[in-house]
Amino acid sequence: MDYFELLKIVLTAAKEFKNKDLNKQIIDLEELSLKKREEIIELKQEIMELRKKQNLEDRIERHEQPYLTLKGDNPKIRYCATCWGRDKIIIQIICNRNGSFKCPNCKIEDKYDLELYEKSEKEYLDIMSKYGSNPHSR
Repeated sequence: MDYFELLKIVLTAAKEFKNKDLNKQIIDLEELSLKKREEIIELKQEIMELRKKQNLEDRIERHEQPYLTLKGDNPKIRYCATCWGRDKIIIQIICNRNGSFKCPNCKIEDKYDLELYEKSEKEYLDIMSKYGSNPHSR
């Protein structure tokens, strides 16, 4: 028998005395009991969330570029290191074909593949110079 079951039995027995003061105290005790039950539920949920975050923390792999991956997941799925570091939230970044990325949450922009980025930038500049326009000279 747990605390709440025992409390319910005591409250039921006490109501039979038909004493106004006792009955008011019983009502106060019932209200307190409900609040404590709600607190217990909230604390259990908080514990579950903390365990999830700890499990996630254990799976995080940091990289030279400012993104994260998760152990056991597809390494091409990348997450924002800034959002994780600041708010402990895991936000998938949007990777562009040129090696750059943007976080849809914090809006940070950087490179996930520096070699690919530099290659793409060089190809872009070569094309632009071939047609007589250099976007970086403006």
